[in-house]
Amino acid sequence: MGNEYEVYRTTTLGLALQETLDEFIQSNQISDKWGKRMFQEYDKSISKIFSSKVNNKITFKSKLDTYRNCDNVWTLLFQGIEITIQNSPAIKLESNQNVKIVACEAKSDKKSKNQNFDD
Repeated sequence: MGNEYEVYRTTTLGLALQETLDEFIQSNQISDKWGKRMFQEYDKSISKIFSSKVNNKITFKSKLDTYRNCDNVWTLLFQGIEITIQNSPAIKLESNQNVKIVACEAKSDKKSKNQNFDD
């Protein structure tokens, strides 16, 4: 896999794709290798969509409770956050409510774009 991240696999769409691919693999409609390839394509596609189609600006104020960085993936835990999305009213959460933000580096690797799969 290239520079695409797997964090979107836990979204509703990612979980539905996983369930469908598992059913296809169990019923021998596709191989395990093709299921993995489809998930890699999903990772690339979702990353491309977010980098090219989503351009809203988000600002937030909060107390940073905890942060971690592992392999250029930041995990930030906030307490009582106020989030403002461009052209939308602010969202305020109480201090006893926590928000977790996972942020990944967005630069692209040219090698991964030409990756070939054989079956």
